Amino acid sequence: ICAQHQANDGIRKQDTKTLAESLDVLSRHIDRIHEITGSYDHIAIGSDLDGFIKPTVAGIDTAGDLATLVAPLRQAYGEDAEEILSGNAIRVARTALGGP
Repeated sequence: ICAQHQANDGIRKQDTKTLAESLDVLSRHIDRIHEITGSYDHIAIGSDLDGFIKPTVAGIDTAGDLATLVAPLRQAYGEDAEEILSGNAIRVARTALGGP
């Protein structure tokens, strides 16, 4: 979830001010989940950008802004970035709906 108060909890005392700072926070969460689970299969970027979650992390104000995460996450996580960005969420939704 891209809410400042939730993303920063335990990582930063101050809100992110730049997209780079936001990417650092998100990457720290990704790395920690990977460390605990040994996999990237349990990680997805939650948007919740419908106006209820405010403030959001810097640089991610709307669903359209999520596209700015693609290149940096691909650079940091290679092929696993596709699962983090959408693949894991799609897999879970298909499983829940009884699909292939």
